[in-house]
Amino acid sequence: MADLAAAIRAAAVPQAVGDMEPIKNMLSERPRNQRVDLLKGIAIFFVIFFHCYYHSPDALLQPVRNVYLHIFFFIAGLFFSLKSGFPAFLKNKTERLLVPYAFFCIFSAFVFLLCPWSWPTIYDSDMSPAGNLLKFFLRPTDEPVWFVMCLFWTCVFYYCCKRFFSSILLRGAVTLVLAVPAYFIAEHCYGIINIADGYGLVAKGFSKIFFGCHIPIALAMLPYVFLGDIAARGGILTLRLRGLRRTLPMIAAALLWIAASQTSDVSLFYYYLGNNVLLNNLASCAGIVFLWLAVQNVGRRVPLFSYLGRYSLVALGLHYIFFLLLASAGISGDMLCFVVVLILTRVSMPLVIRYFPRFVALKPLFRS
Repeated sequence: MADLAAAIRAAAVPQAVGDMEPIKNMLSERPRNQRVDLLKGIAIFFVIFFHCYYHSPDALLQPVRNVYLHIFFFIAGLFFSLKSGFPAFLKNKTERLLVPYAFFCIFSAFVFLLCPWSWPTIYDSDMSPAGNLLKFFLRPTDEPVWFVMCLFWTCVFYYCCKRFFSSILLRGAVTLVLAVPAYFIAEHCYGIINIADGYGLVAKGFSKIFFGCHIPIALAMLPYVFLGDIAARGGILTLRLRGLRRTLPMIAAALLWIAASQTSDVSLFYYYLGNNVLLNNLASCAGIVFLWLAVQNVGRRVPLFSYLGRYSLVALGLHYIFFLLLASAGISGDMLCFVVVLILTRVSMPLVIRYFPRFVALKPLFRS
């Protein structure tokens, strides 16, 4: 507040237009929600753990699988708004999600080209250079940055749901009607693609685009955006429970999260989708409740987690580059891989933030 007061006092003195810019930036900057940053930071920590230490016991790994990406859909719902029209909304989501997606595709391609030991893992020696280039740019749909595209489509679909269904109950019902069949379609992804291959080029192309853009998973995640939206309307962002009112729900949510997670091997991506849709999503919801209650009374930054959360998109895009480089060198699936990737990600993040802010949603790419 002292800095803000000083800026206001300084604004009372005539200054050059250039000198007024920092004051305008300070007045227009919105304060960050430290608990949301912390929650996103924990989720990113889980993402890195999942990819780098996947040989851990199932009792530990499966609860992580049930929340590590679901949290981001819930957070998207917390801040969902219809204040802008659809063209402005689409432009915003393109800048914040699709541009970073394309950036990390190109950036990772450049890094891997500079690291020849990764080529056997990344590229196919039986394909032409042009074919390898095309395969590489399609490859991110099979890697963590696929989630960014998936989140984009989920936000677009939820915008339509919220625009056309003002009733909360009706909107919730619509998200479920869309999500449940989409969940099972996603589970049978490869079988459907194989069937489509037999119906000609058009059917084959449509199925590739449909699953390559992760439309089924985007639809399956609609209820999490809806729950975040409803939670925000209910005041969850300002909720402060203390004592037993917080401890008892935390214990109950933790037990439910861990118990329900043991029923099947589940993750958002097709390889790990379980067949018990009710228990899988019950575990995910319980895990989100537990983690939100765990961070809700934290009123300050927690250095590593808060930083990872504030720049979660950068951490998401960078960590898998380092993981693939280590995996190509024969280092993966153990604690060494996890620690090294975490350190390299944290050290390299400031460089991307400083030199490429417009491509990782930290500054507007296009002028309004």
